[in-house]
Amino acid sequence: MSERTRISIGQYFLDSISKFDIIYSWGVLYHTEDMWKAMHNISSMVKPERIVYIALYNHQIYWSSFHTILKRTYNTCPIWCKWVMIMIFAFIQIIKGGLKDILFFRNPLRRYAEKKKQRNVNMVRLD
Repeated sequence: MSERTRISIGQYFLDSISKFDIIYSWGVLYHTEDMWKAMHNISSMVKPERIVYIALYNHQIYWSSFHTILKRTYNTCPIWCKWVMIMIFAFIQIIKGGLKDILFFRNPLRRYAEKKKQRNVNMVRLD
């Protein structure tokens, strides 16, 4: 699909669903087309006197510009180019992690063996 697909949530839909006690958004609003509208939408979705947690990426002068160019290139290039970019990124991450481990006298292979433990997320149900 060459065209970008846009999903729009209408105000009628937002008004029709229940309000929430807690809204938690970690690095998600940044990816919407209109971040300020998304913030307004989630603030209208929380019950009065309840909690909204929002985490946004900070703007870093050089990295943010590079990241924007990288994202645009990835999103507009053909599939073979995307695979090349993914392989380059993976290679850089593996080398960077391995060098860091060697620098701090750690076993580089241990990083990947323990990765699953590090990413374990405990879910808490609030009733």
